[in-house]
Amino acid sequence: PLERALAPVAVACALPLIRRGFRVTPENAARSLARVEEVFRVVGERLADGREWLVGSTFGAVDLTFASLATPMLLPERFGGTLPRLEEVPATVGATVLRFRELPAGRFALRAYARLRAR
Repeated sequence: PLERALAPVAVACALPLIRRGFRVTPENAARSLARVEEVFRVVGERLADGREWLVGSTFGAVDLTFASLATPMLLPERFGGTLPRLEEVPATVGATVLRFRELPAGRFALRAYARLRAR
């Protein structure tokens, strides 16, 4: 209960420091989003030939790595950790998540979560 009560205060105090320290600006955010889009495009191209996994015929480290790193862009239901649900994020974030979920790379990562994560 104490942590739950103090968390919003700690976040409010830390957020300006984090933004300044990591140089979070609209321009830098747009540039980072473009980089993520490029990775999703490249992964989608790799999957375009109908392959099930990114490398080889079975699930491997590359598949795990991509699905794991794609998690913040997809908010998969079967993540197994603490993530906000789609309906809990701001509308602009939710729209971005939905857009990434519809990309071939996004569908791939979500399919990996659905097949390989226990409920």
